[in-house]
Amino acid sequence: TPIESDDMSLLTTPLPSVDAYVEHFSRQPLPVLRHTANALERHRAAQDSVDARALAALVLGDPMLTMTLLTHLEKHRRRAQNHDITTIDRAIMMMGLGPFFDTFGSPPTLENQLAAHPHALAGALKVIGRARRAAHYAHDWAIVRHDLDVEEITVATLLREAAEIVCWAFAPTLTAQIYAL
Repeated sequence: TPIESDDMSLLTTPLPSVDAYVEHFSRQPLPVLRHTANALERHRAAQDSVDARALAALVLGDPMLTMTLLTHLEKHRRRAQNHDITTIDRAIMMMGLGPFFDTFGSPPTLENQLAAHPHALAGALKVIGRARRAAHYAHDWAIVRHDLDVEEITVATLLREAAEIVCWAFAPTLTAQIYAL
């Protein structure tokens, strides 16, 4: 068993295998940006007038919430569902606004989780910024190329950096050591 910090979700020693990392990270709720959590709370309070497109834009602004939503849908997939939900608009419509807010309305925040690790927070925010920028470029290029599903390409690009963000969020000391090497 790895030695962990006071916050039992933060790894301080390496795990023995990739499967062990996947298992550990799968047990933890993914933190979102504080800005995202605050906006979710505001949208939840005004649930009757929330525009699903505005909510989808909020989700797409946070790679961790995007990953959490798509993972949740995959875990709760119905047998009759014969294709993957790969866009945020469709995911929110599939769930409905009420269940969406019930499931994702009060997430932990990255800033709180990494409060004792300011260098790791800066690293995570840098990667999130890079993921957002890449997703915007991918979105624009998909439009120029007349791709069939622009949002699917945008989501895939946004999530390209997910593993590194998760490492900063749950193994800040180890990730800093990797960067130092």
